[in-house]
Amino acid sequence: MIHSLAADVLAAWPRLRWPGSGWLETPTPFPTPGFTGDANTISPGIVGFVVTFFVAAVTILLIVDMTRRIRRVRYRDEVRAKLETERLDAAFAAEQPDAGRDSDESDPSRQPGLTAPEDSPPR
Repeated sequence: MIHSLAADVLAAWPRLRWPGSGWLETPTPFPTPGFTGDANTISPGIVGFVVTFFVAAVTILLIVDMTRRIRRVRYRDEVRAKLETERLDAAFAAEQPDAGRDSDESDPSRQPGLTAPEDSPPR
C-alpha cells in the first residue's frame, strides 16, 4: 500500500503545483527587459522613509543604551578595585606597625642642621 502510494506521487510529480511555485515553471527571458519610465520619479515613498527613520532611531537608542551600560560596568569595576586596594592597604598597615609613621631618624635630610640638595639656595 505504501509502496503504491509513493509510486503514484512520484508519477504525478510533474503535474503537482503548489501556490507560489509558478516562478519555477515559467522562465524569465534573458536579458530582462529594461525600465521604460523616468528613473528620477521612483522612490520608496513615505513608507520607506518611515521605516528607514525607525531603523536609524532604534539603532541610535541601542548605541546610547549600550554605552551607558558599559560605562556603568566600568565604574563598578573601578570602585571595586579601589575598595580592594584600600582593604589590602589597611591589612598591610595592620601587619606593619611602623609603616604608617614618619620616621625623622631614617631620613637624613629631615635631621636638624642638614638640608637636602633641593632645598639649598643657588650660589
